[in-house]
Amino acid sequence: MMMQSILAVPAALLSVGASTEKLPEHLVLEPYPDAQVWKEVTHDTVGAKFLIERVPSDQNADHYKDILVAMALPEKRGADPSVALRGIIQLAGGKCDAVRANGPKAQIEGGFNVAYGQVYCGRQRGTSFGLKIFYKIIQGNDAQYVVLRERHVAPSTVGGIQSFSKDQMNAVIEEMKSDALANTYLIKSVYLCGSSSADDRCKAQTPS
Repeated sequence: MMMQSILAVPAALLSVGASTEKLPEHLVLEPYPDAQVWKEVTHDTVGAKFLIERVPSDQNADHYKDILVAMALPEKRGADPSVALRGIIQLAGGKCDAVRANGPKAQIEGGFNVAYGQVYCGRQRGTSFGLKIFYKIIQGNDAQYVVLRERHVAPSTVGGIQSFSKDQMNAVIEEMKSDALANTYLIKSVYLCGSSSADDRCKAQTPS
């Protein structure tokens, strides 16, 4: 398992859970809307738990700047996703310099409790880069599902705020587009299906 990010949920939290759904509960991760295809570099499944990691096709598992991670935490099923996200944000304070965070923002999607948040790390300690991590946590019946989109960025003295010269306007625009895309992807392209789901998109989905 790769899971290099110090802000990701520890794999030790994973444990096997049992489903009571008539239709299997499953997390849908639509393809990431990028100019290049993202490839799956990790897909570990044991019972109801899983870990999935995807990176752009021009990056690899050991040296990536962009990653999409999805986990099922069966022992956390029924737990408040906002509480889980607050815990993740608190962990960031000990792992990063100049941390800024948004959230948790709680809402209901498809009949499930969901929490969104973002962590902006000015510099990850022990590295030469900063981080932007966008989170979505879903409270399912079989598990708690944690999905994160992480980007490595230039280090900064204020988390999430990078300095650009006047001739780098294109870089500023691309940075803003990347942030917006990460948020939009989690909102529109990550969702939970199963017997309890009220999401109409699930009618066309089958478990993978």
